[in-house]
Amino acid sequence: MKKIILRQAFEELRNAITYYEEQQAGLGLRLKEEFDRHVYWIMGNSTVPRIRSGGYRRSEYLIGRKNKISTARALRVARRLGRLP
Repeated sequence: MKKIILRQAFEELRNAITYYEEQQAGLGLRLKEEFDRHVYWIMGNSTVPRIRSGGYRRSEYLIGRKNKISTARALRVARRLGRLP
């Protein structure tokens, strides 16, 4: 997998690294290392589903929950076709 970083994002990262390095020696370098670590993790695990707002990952083979609207509609259609009383 090829890593592509938008020019604007790269400039913002570079500015942040410079800023943190000015605040404390080595801090900007730690930011860059942390950024690289996460980017390489994403590249190596690109098929892992994202973390949802509830703190879980949705399985690739999700078995969906029943939709009440769909169930109600199916019952109406079945009644119309005479398959239900």
